Amino acid sequence: MSTLTDGEHNAFEPPVDETGEITYPRVEQALDKQDGEPVDFLETMTDRGILASEVKYKLYRCPNCSRTGMRYSTGCPNCESVRTTQESTAVHPSCDTPLEQKTATTAATTPEETDEKRYCSDCAEDVSPSELENDRRYRCHDCTEWFDSPTHRLWCPDCDQVSPPAEVHEEPAYRYPLTPFGTQWIATQLERRQLLVAAFEERGYETSVETTIPTSAGGELPVHVYAVDELFDYRIVAGVHDSPPIEDVQRLVEAAREVDAQPILLLSDDAGDDRVAELVDREAITVVAASDGTLSGEFEMSSRSRASNLVGGWFDSLFSTAKR
Repeated sequence: MSTLTDGEHNAFEPPVDETGEITYPRVEQALDKQDGEPVDFLETMTDRGILASEVKYKLYRCPNCSRTGMRYSTGCPNCESVRTTQESTAVHPSCDTPLEQKTATTAATTPEETDEKRYCSDCAEDVSPSELENDRRYRCHDCTEWFDSPTHRLWCPDCDQVSPPAEVHEEPAYRYPLTPFGTQWIATQLERRQLLVAAFEERGYETSVETTIPTSAGGELPVHVYAVDELFDYRIVAGVHDSPPIEDVQRLVEAAREVDAQPILLLSDDAGDDRVAELVDREAITVVAASDGTLSGEFEMSSRSRASNLVGGWFDSLFSTAKR
């Protein structure tokens, strides 16, 4: 998310390519499998007011093979063929009909006379060069009809199905720029991470931000802050959240177990639902708050303050003047 504030990119956008699918590769590269689909993440951020959604373009799904990325084509109103092109042609001013090249009908007709004359099939008469007018019309290459206005058709490059637009399902592709609230939200999230880093490093911990914890199963779990005290063989994994879903807190607990670390949740607004509060109690997760650039062990959770319990006490000892 912070890449949207660096000036190079101001929105998550789906690239225009030949895949026929709406994708967000920058988001996909940043998310882990357990984070879900990129579009779900973007919609969640939009619901929270951090991102806005704007229609960039539309894709059309073929009613025959379900492929997206159908292409627009003009069609012939006479035979429905999409083999139509707009071309320059001579027309008869009297009836506005495209004129045919006159062909020699007798041995007495010279090539020069043939080239100079056109034939109007509607009026059944020859038209001299002085009477000609030029115009642009559509011509069908299948039934050879000329027409002013083509029909609108969508063509599928996979199955060659040709469909009227009304019969095709359209799928808008959105771009997701940051909102003013989102810009401030990102700055706040980064500030909170740095508050934890500064507190840990002041007491001799080596810290990493936005890193991963290797799992015994061969995978990786993302954590916001990882702190290690090699001298005392002590580790901390920390997550920074507003209202974390239960899945995020469960991953924090799992990461802590993998490296035998103390899990910490830095929260701001609330603790999420009751399941999160129960998990915090059950796993002895340290819950801290950040306000006005300082960290605090007091945080109201499910109408219960954690300042007086042993977890709050653990936090106070961690950030006391004496090193743990």
